[in-house]
Amino acid sequence: MATVYVSYINFNVTGGDGEHAIVARGDNARSEKITSSGTSATGTMTSEGNQVAIVYCETTVIVTAGASPTASLATGVVCVGGLATPIGVLDGHKIAVIDDA
Repeated sequence: MATVYVSYINFNVTGGDGEHAIVARGDNARSEKITSSGTSATGTMTSEGNQVAIVYCETTVIVTAGASPTASLATGVVCVGGLATPIGVLDGHKIAVIDDA
């Protein structure tokens, strides 16, 4: 059981003259905490437009995005503990998490 931090973010491309950077927009970022366990747990926030969810947890969890997602190893992304993992989320979809067995 662990706390999983999920931040929904849009990105902009900045710069010019051939030098560009992709940066997170802070003006519309939203975050929530989801408690993971041995069963799938779904967050309450939904993506506003097609966004990127940055997922962070100190332990390894499996993450799935969808309209009514159920997290499992067969359908999810492995988010290694201690590393922030970006996951694309379609408009109106949520994130579900489950502990790595």
